[in-house]
Amino acid sequence: MNTQDDNMKSKNKPWIMIFVVIFLAVVIGVGATMINNKDDSQTATSQDDQAMDHQEEMVQNKELKEPEKVYETLKIGLMTDLQARSSTGKMRSDRIIKEEFMEPLNTFLSHMTEKFQPDFLVQNGDIIEGTGRDGEVGSGELRSIKRIHDEVGIPVKWVIGNHEVRAVTKEEYLQALEIDYLYKYEDIGDYRIVIIDSNFDEQDRDIIPGDYYTRGKVSQEQMQWLEEEALKTDKKKIVFIHHPPVWNIPNKENDGLPLNALELRSLFAKNDVTAVFAGHIEQLYTEEVDGVKYYVLPGVVKSDEYKGTYYTISINGDNVELEMFSKPSEEVFEYTSQSIEARS
Repeated sequence: MNTQDDNMKSKNKPWIMIFVVIFLAVVIGVGATMINNKDDSQTATSQDDQAMDHQEEMVQNKELKEPEKVYETLKIGLMTDLQARSSTGKMRSDRIIKEEFMEPLNTFLSHMTEKFQPDFLVQNGDIIEGTGRDGEVGSGELRSIKRIHDEVGIPVKWVIGNHEVRAVTKEEYLQALEIDYLYKYEDIGDYRIVIIDSNFDEQDRDIIPGDYYTRGKVSQEQMQWLEEEALKTDKKKIVFIHHPPVWNIPNKENDGLPLNALELRSLFAKNDVTAVFAGHIEQLYTEEVDGVKYYVLPGVVKSDEYKGTYYTISINGDNVELEMFSKPSEEVFEYTSQSIEARS
């Protein structure tokens, strides 16, 4: 009996061993698969982490290396204080601008159309010499000057000066030039152009014919408009005004400058104005104060040092390139040029 049992056990033993081997193989295989899956999972997680780290690094680099804004270049042709006079045509209101004023005006306009090709022109005040002229004559002269500019076909921004209002009222000025503003702003590409009327007296009243030697001031209405509207933009702000908002400059008494010049300067600085262009005092003076570039420019006929003067302005962002064209006397016909920088 024992022998039979032993024989049966002996016969079953190979099957048991085979079963054990198969069982062990299965266990080992499953374990290996689990280990491999775990490794794959860890590898995938590691790759995901690396990808996220790379994305975060790219975002950080973008924030740190944000490319600088590329500005368009704005080109402006400028003339100030032409102070033109005329002779009469067949009718008293038909005015013919005298040659001594036509020569520099034609030179300026030819340069603009044939060479510089600006985005627009600025006549920065005192277009005519209104002293001793009546409204009819002054209006006729303004119409003649406008007609000459219209023939060129380049847009013009007109800035009112004190010599116009010696002959015409502001309403007559607007009618003669066929415009609807004494002050305004206009956006052109990356820039905001701001035009200011500085022809007010101490009581904030319009200067009118007969008020020949008033000092000039920017009205409180305009000051509020500048503060709340005109200067409220991220665009580069360029200002044109006839009376120069400067103070304590060489060879000029402060009482010849606008009454609220200091208030204007504070407003320009606070609102990051790029540049301010003015005329009126027949003196070349520039400065940069509180980040604002000021250019006070001599006119066409009354400067002792510069005759026939006009300007080209190229602005790119905060960079301002101003070129002055002039001749030493009226007898000389050849113009020379020089670069003008705003001194800090």
